[in-house]
Amino acid sequence: MAMKRSPNGAAVPRYLVFVLGDGTFVVQWTETHVQELLSGHVRPYRNSDFAHPIHDDELDRLKAAGSVEYYNRGFVWLYALPERRRFVPEPRIQERTSDRIRGYYLNTTLPETELDYARHLLNATGLATSYEAKITSSLVAIFSRNGMPFRNLRDTEQALSHLQTAIPGEFDATVIAFLDLPADSGVVKTAQTADLLDLGSIIAAQTDTSLTEGKRVVVACRTEDHALPVIKLLAEMKMDVHGTTSGRDALELLEDLQPDLLVMDLQLADMHGWQILASLREIDSLQSPLTIVLGDDDTSLDEQSLGLSVARVDAYLARPLSLSRLRHYVWYAFQQQAAREAAS
Repeated sequence: MAMKRSPNGAAVPRYLVFVLGDGTFVVQWTETHVQELLSGHVRPYRNSDFAHPIHDDELDRLKAAGSVEYYNRGFVWLYALPERRRFVPEPRIQERTSDRIRGYYLNTTLPETELDYARHLLNATGLATSYEAKITSSLVAIFSRNGMPFRNLRDTEQALSHLQTAIPGEFDATVIAFLDLPADSGVVKTAQTADLLDLGSIIAAQTDTSLTEGKRVVVACRTEDHALPVIKLLAEMKMDVHGTTSGRDALELLEDLQPDLLVMDLQLADMHGWQILASLREIDSLQSPLTIVLGDDDTSLDEQSLGLSVARVDAYLARPLSLSRLRHYVWYAFQQQAAREAAS
């Protein structure tokens, strides 16, 4: 699917393009409405209407039909659809609801190999004090200062206009894009995690792998069904993952591999999580890894407090597990570790 030129269509996060139960291809623009990709008709949407994420072969059919220009793992570039002049996010898109948040950025459609060039352009024009270029889904993206997402659509549109005026011709193919995440992604109402409420942190955690790439992790879950989603998520974060369903095997892996991170169920078939942590502290040759504990949904607040304050784990998450929340905690734990190392 190589493409020599930059796409001209509007880039939309791929997860917002999907198939309904009646087989209709749609793009979701608001929480309650979608637009049909072939007809352009806007129709009401409920979560129960969702059938499956769109597949590559279906996107190829939409390319042949003239609705899709290009796609990759992270984005779909849409041509202007019927009944619209140009299909880009409009102000009516909700920026926050009770169960989700949205952050905006500018998708330049440049490949990640052009990151240094984009940064050079920002530095040469004095825009580096206002904007930062970094990689999102293998493409160069422009964020606000310090790599933060733009807070609303209006600020993002102003930033796009600013870039295109200050650097003529270089960002003509740039479009507004956004990340839409559950409002509880990594956010738990405890004093220890109050500083996780930062929108930039939440969004960066869902895309950035610079802090996790190459890190070694041991996953200890009571069943393979519990372990597989966690292992898949950590592998997507480019980590070296080793899994087990046994506490004894987990201790052996921890001693042999000296991992950077341990993710474990609180109760394994042969051992309680606190026993594992106590045993870890008895191994003189072992540096204590960052630790995230996965407890049952009926775990008491006292036991959670014990984990956070006494056992000194880095995060405690209760099942049913939110993978976006877990990803945030993993990313955040490594971010905090890097900050401590830089300060020492």
